[in-house]
Amino acid sequence: MWLSWTALGCTQPPPPSGPNDQVTVAGEVDLALEPEAVDFGFVPLGESGEQSLTIRNLGSSDVLVAELRLSDEDTLAVTGFASPKIRAGTEEQLTVTWTPSGAGDLEGTLDLRVGTQLDALSDLVVPLGGTGSGPHLSISESTGNLGTVSVGCTSTFETVATNDGTEALDITRITLTNDQEFSLEDGAGSPLALPIRIEPGLSIPIDVVYTPMDEHAATTTLQIASNDVLAPTTTVRVDGTGWIESSNRIEWTVEGQQAVTAIINFNWYALSTVQDRVVDDFLPALFEGLDDADLSYRLAIVMSSAGDVTGDTAYIDDSFTVDEALDAAGEMLEGGANTDNDAGLQTLLNAIEENSDWLLDDDPLWFDSRLNLMVVNSDVEQSPGNAEHYLDSYDDYKDRDNIVVHGIAGDPTTGGCSGSGLYAEASANLWEAADLSGGVFMSFCTSDWATGVPAFIDGFTGTIETFVLTDNPAPWSIEVRIDGVQISDGWTYDEKTKEIVFAPTAYPERGSELRVDYIMATNCPE
Repeated sequence: MWLSWTALGCTQPPPPSGPNDQVTVAGEVDLALEPEAVDFGFVPLGESGEQSLTIRNLGSSDVLVAELRLSDEDTLAVTGFASPKIRAGTEEQLTVTWTPSGAGDLEGTLDLRVGTQLDALSDLVVPLGGTGSGPHLSISESTGNLGTVSVGCTSTFETVATNDGTEALDITRITLTNDQEFSLEDGAGSPLALPIRIEPGLSIPIDVVYTPMDEHAATTTLQIASNDVLAPTTTVRVDGTGWIESSNRIEWTVEGQQAVTAIINFNWYALSTVQDRVVDDFLPALFEGLDDADLSYRLAIVMSSAGDVTGDTAYIDDSFTVDEALDAAGEMLEGGANTDNDAGLQTLLNAIEENSDWLLDDDPLWFDSRLNLMVVNSDVEQSPGNAEHYLDSYDDYKDRDNIVVHGIAGDPTTGGCSGSGLYAEASANLWEAADLSGGVFMSFCTSDWATGVPAFIDGFTGTIETFVLTDNPAPWSIEVRIDGVQISDGWTYDEKTKEIVFAPTAYPERGSELRVDYIMATNCPE
C-alpha cells in the first residue's frame, strides 16, 4: 500500500501520532523526522546550500528505505546514507544539498519510499524550500535571421535583456565576432553605451544592426559578459545575407597626365635684392617638383616686355636633368640683366606670340597642354589693361579653360611691404588674374615664399581626361584599380561631378589600365 506524508500539511488526515509526537507510518513503521521540512533560506546563485535531515526509527521493526526521490535531480542531492536499513531504535542522518539554477523560490520535495520486510512500501514526503538570490540575465531571443538585405541598406534584430534575479545585473562588455558588417545600438538608434546596469525585474533592448558590404551570407555572435555567476557570458547569434541589386564596372586606358607649358616673367631690378632666393631656393624647388611629378613640360623665362627668350635654349623641358634645367634658367635670367619690366601681364601676352611655335605646337600632347603664365615681380603691376582684359586676350591663343595665371608679388590686401631687406608694392591686377583663372598667388612679403612651390606644382599640372562614373554610385563602395592593383590612396570621388580625381603625384601613368568598380545606390526600406 502507498501512503503519502508531508510535514507541512496535506489533503488527507495526518497519520496517527505515537509517543513524543512522532510520525507513525503503516502499521509497525514508526518514524520521526527532524526537521519536518527543510528550508535552505537564501542561497546565492553559483553556490550551494546544505541542510541536515535526521530520521529516527521509533518502532520495534527495522525500516527499509527502498528509494529516495528528489523533485529536481539537477539541483538537489542527498548524501549520508550508510545503509538502506534503519534499525529499530536507531536514527540516520542525511545531508540535503540545493544548488539553485536561477533566482526565485524553491518548491521541491524529498520522497522516501519506506516500509518493513513484511509490509508494502509507503511514501514519506519531505518538503524542500528556499530562495535563490543574485543577478540573472535572460535573453528574449538568442538567435535571429534578418534574411536578405540590399548592400548599402540596413536591417535590425532586437533582443531584450532582462534581469529576472534579485540583485542588480551589470553588463560590462558586449563583443561581436563580426564587427565589420554588424554593430550595436540601444533601441533608439544610438550606439550602445557600456557598462549597463539593470535592476531586478527590469529590461533593456539591444539592437544588432546589419549593414552588408558584399553579396554573401554573414553571421555574428554577441558575447555578453555580465556579473551573472551562472552564465558569465551569454551568446546571441544573428544571421543575414547581403544582396547587390546592381553594380557597374568602367575601364579606361589612361592617356596620361596633361602636358604643361609655362612662361615665367621675372623683373631683374625688382629681384636683384633677393636673387639668392630665386636662384638658390625657388628655381631648384620648382624643377625638382616638376621632375618628381613625372610629367611632360616645356618652360621658358622671359625678362623683357617683348616676351622673347634670351640665350641659346628656346625652352626647358622634361628631358633636362634638374641641374641642366637650372643652368638653362640661369642663362635666360642673365640675358635679361638690367631689365626693368613692370608690365607682367602684357609681357605674358607678348610672350605667347613670340614663342607660339612651341607653346602652340600642333602635336596633340602640346596642343592640349595646360598653359601656365607666371609673373614674379615686387613692383606694382603696370600693364595697360586690367586682369579680365588680359584673360580674354590670352583666350585668343588658347582655350581659357586651359590657361592659368600665377604670381609672386606684393600682397594687394596689405598694400605691399618694406623693411628687413624686403620691398614689394601692391599688385592687385596680377592677384585678380590669378584668382579669376584659378591660379596660385603668393605674397612676396613673406620670407619663405619658396616653400610654397608644391602649391605651384599643383597649379601647373592638369589632366587630359576625366574619369566620370555613370548612374548613381554608392561612394562607400567605389574600388579603384590600376593595372589590376587596388589603390586606396591618392584619389577622391567628387559627388557633384561623379568623377574620380587623382592627386598629381598619384595620377596613373600613360597607357596603364584604370578600372573602377562600384555598387549602385539603392532605395532602402524605412
